[in-house]
Amino acid sequence: MANVSTIANKLGISASTVSRAIKKPHLVSTKTHELVIKEAIAQGYIKEQKNNNLPLLGIMVADLTSFFSNSIIHYIMDSLSLSDYQTLLSCTNESPINESQILRQWNNCNLHGLIAMPPALQSKNIQEFALTTPTVIIDRDIENINADKVLVNNALGIQLGIEYLKELGHKNILFLSGSSQIYTFAKRYEAAAEVLYDNLHINRVELNKLRYDELYMGAFEYVNTIYHSTNAKTYSAIFAANDAIAAGVLYALSLNNIKLGEDISFICFGDSRWARFYPKAISVINQPVEQIGQTAINHLLDRINNPKKDFVTTILDPMLIPRSSTAKAKEVLC
Repeated sequence: MANVSTIANKLGISASTVSRAIKKPHLVSTKTHELVIKEAIAQGYIKEQKNNNLPLLGIMVADLTSFFSNSIIHYIMDSLSLSDYQTLLSCTNESPINESQILRQWNNCNLHGLIAMPPALQSKNIQEFALTTPTVIIDRDIENINADKVLVNNALGIQLGIEYLKELGHKNILFLSGSSQIYTFAKRYEAAAEVLYDNLHINRVELNKLRYDELYMGAFEYVNTIYHSTNAKTYSAIFAANDAIAAGVLYALSLNNIKLGEDISFICFGDSRWARFYPKAISVINQPVEQIGQTAINHLLDRINNPKKDFVTTILDPMLIPRSSTAKAKEVLC
């Protein structure tokens, strides 16, 4: 099976030289690049391309059904609109296996840079890719990676939401999160710990789900079960850790005729367009999606032009936007 080593053995050069010639041809001589590409095509390791000189950037997100991811993509593309760069866009669907396959395919595309939203807490694939290709990690952190990062202050967002509910008099809060395999869920779940807040009961529930549709159904089933249980706990407020969970919660509340801002207060981490008008506007923790996208592409272009500069981590603060789905607590709520 053709690989970097078989090409290197055939040409009598090192595997690292072959890798550079394929991924970063500007780091080797023109003659070496041409020899490597010719042999790689002959062995079937890469396909012959009519034009491999286009400056390409890769954008890899975790879930294209997410308003958050789509908004970031929009602002990245908008920032690149006047540049000479072309983009490759792909989605892992929250799967490290898909991530591995995408990066393996992109190894043959001579990417000038990568913006990636990792699907898992640890990603050896992206760590290895970043060793040879300028990389910016967005939204989800990976430790020990040679990459710039643009992250959201998840702990602050949770604190803003819970303190706001506390000010409204809520003492019993249901916090619904997704799988802790995802960096953002892990950080939000951790930040909602009851011990961090005085005089509050916060029931943290981790739905063992990853994808949008799974989170949606998991949240719906959990909340719907609560309202059909004779032993239901009395929550005065529900805090959803993302918009997929929020949609499931709202569906369950609607089926059970629970009125937002009257029977229950509800807040969501993330500000989807529908949240601004859903029968009652939803109180949210708004993430700076425009700033995330623009900062990510600025970091990447700077890294391409200055590959030896120190790696930078930018942490952006979310903000609370109160709307009519939250109100002062009542004594009996569910």
